[in-house]
Amino acid sequence: MIALDRLVTFMVTAFVIIVIPGPSVLFVVG
Repeated sequence: MIALDRLVTFMVTAFVIIVIPGPSVLFVVG
């Protein structure tokens, strides 16, 4: 289940990287 744990960690990290800067980028561009 190590692979699954790594997959979950990767998904959470990618989610944070995409969601957190999103509104900031839209605010700056807009």
